[in-house]
Amino acid sequence: MRLVLLSIEFNAGTFSGNGVYACSQARALTQLGHEVLVVAGAPPGHAPAAASAGQAEELPPLAAQILHIELPVWGQLDAGCSWQEFAAGAGHSDVVAAVAAFGPAAILGVDWHSVAAYDALVEALACHTSSNSSSSSGGTHSSSGTSSSSNATAAAAAAALPYIFLNYRVYHRTASADELAVIEAQEERALRLAAASLVLCRADADYLRRHFAAATDPAAGAAPLHVLLPALRADMEALPPPADVAAAPAAAEEAACGSKQGGAATVAVDCTAAAVAPAPDQQGAQPQAPPHQAPQAQQAGRRFLTCCVRISPEKEPHRFVEAVEELQRRGCLDRLGLTPLMAGAGWASEYGAALRRRVEAAVPQCVIHDSFLGPAELAEVYAATVINVHPPTYDAYGMTVVEAASQGAPTLVQGGGHVGATDLLCAESGEVLCCDMDQPAGKVG
Repeated sequence: MRLVLLSIEFNAGTFSGNGVYACSQARALTQLGHEVLVVAGAPPGHAPAAASAGQAEELPPLAAQILHIELPVWGQLDAGCSWQEFAAGAGHSDVVAAVAAFGPAAILGVDWHSVAAYDALVEALACHTSSNSSSSSGGTHSSSGTSSSSNATAAAAAAALPYIFLNYRVYHRTASADELAVIEAQEERALRLAAASLVLCRADADYLRRHFAAATDPAAGAAPLHVLLPALRADMEALPPPADVAAAPAAAEEAACGSKQGGAATVAVDCTAAAVAPAPDQQGAQPQAPPHQAPQAQQAGRRFLTCCVRISPEKEPHRFVEAVEELQRRGCLDRLGLTPLMAGAGWASEYGAALRRRVEAAVPQCVIHDSFLGPAELAEVYAATVINVHPPTYDAYGMTVVEAASQGAPTLVQGGGHVGATDLLCAESGEVLCCDMDQPAGKVG
């Protein structure tokens, strides 16, 4: 099957998990034998060669063809992003001609940014088809006849090219008051327009059914709403596990079965969880910290207390900084031999710059990666991580939670199903530690 994927973020200047997962889905579809043409955004001054940098040669290709649209605003996915410019680019004659020649069976659209791009593309395809038909027939039409024919062709094009809504993140859940109207209108239109919609966790599906009831009710003719839990992406899966994980398969199997605690990853949870966790988990259980086990984690080469998220308010990295400040005040970092590490794009913003000043003032020896890390770099970080902290109180999925687990690093994460990865990973075996991230840093421990 030939498919078009519309994604405002893809493999050029990737800055968030949305771009990572869009690439992962495109590659998986290609590996399954489908042909994929991607229409994606790119940062200003994008050089095509940079798009393929860091791609592992042994992996299958991302897509049959990738068309990039340079956008004036980059690094944002909220209402301030270049979604209108992305739509205009999707309707550009060069893109339209390429899509028409490709002949897709359906169009997949990532998040709310894609619905206006779908509208523009389908409308332009209708005009393109109508123009080609008129030219080939050599006939002439009156202006009213042309308008009527164009509208009919546009409707036919939309019917022939179903829209599949890939809702990686429900932005309505976290939109500010001044951007809510735009995002709400686009997400509702996407749900109404879609032949099928896909979300990444049960909590998002429940939220959409509550807040967009008419657009998600099958009894009212709404399209199916599916939940798909993403697996570990192929470029991370292809990497070897860290030495301590590879050396202890028996302990990992026992931990997964819940028979006993063992292995470097479990030791890391034991020695750190009580110091870091903001509150008891949903069952009221608070992990205990036997301090005599801390040296075992250090012997495994793990020393980082890690936070790897985009540095933007919706990812709430300020919660991690607050926890680091509190742990430093209590002397926990020195006592446990932990070094804070933060990684992600977005430090240049006012919000990011303020966080950087705070964490560097609290712990001058902290490690900061101020760019988006590739799979090998991420694996290296997580292989040296005692515990990963995923700070947002809501995240549709949280790709880094799964990535950390693949390298033997458990993640402290919001409980209650508000982070999709907890639908997949197991708290009982120590892959995640669920807590209440809304608790103030003063209640840590």
